[in-house]
Amino acid sequence: MGNNETEHTPEGDLTMSTIFWPFRNAPSKSDTVVDYIDTGYNVNLCQNCDKELPQDSSERGILFCSEKCQQTAKTVRYGRSTARDGRYENDATVREALDIRIVMILGGGYPETARRLTPEQREAIFVRDGRVCQLCGAPATEIDHIKGSSSSPENLQAVCRVCNMAKAKASPRLATPEEQAEVYAIFDRIRATQPTRICDDERRWDKVWRKISADQKGHRHT
Repeated sequence: MGNNETEHTPEGDLTMSTIFWPFRNAPSKSDTVVDYIDTGYNVNLCQNCDKELPQDSSERGILFCSEKCQQTAKTVRYGRSTARDGRYENDATVREALDIRIVMILGGGYPETARRLTPEQREAIFVRDGRVCQLCGAPATEIDHIKGSSSSPENLQAVCRVCNMAKAKASPRLATPEEQAEVYAIFDRIRATQPTRICDDERRWDKVWRKISADQKGHRHT
């Protein structure tokens, strides 16, 4: 991107594997917020989309209706945090990481549960592959699922971060109008001066989600 990067606007088609547009008027570390807007919360509803939660999910204290909603809220907090502390503006890898997270959300969310590996599984693959990226030969730092979400050793390979991110951004396509609207809504939440949902609050969420979960467990589902 050139020096006119900050002049880009969120208009027209969005290429799925590119940075959608930089933040404008995003919170920065100089915008110290003393008092938060009390966004509040409702139990038995998804904290991201307000969809009613199934009774069994409510009773277990689950706060989101899907992995996609959970990851959307996490991405909003990540975007708000990196915009506030300057990492988004100063670090291209942060911008790329946010781009990839949003692409994953548009695709239905990253299958985090299905792809979760134990430390023992990860170490076994690193040892098997000699701690070398199987795509470029650089030191390996991450484990890649070659195809799909199977965690069998045959479907896992050690890779470096650069190759893993490049693979995640492969096969670009243009976003549909519905996907564009979804991206705009995510960035609106990221760029808001105050968090618009309690799950967007990058400063408080880690401290309050357990209380919300406990309140939900104790609330009678109607």
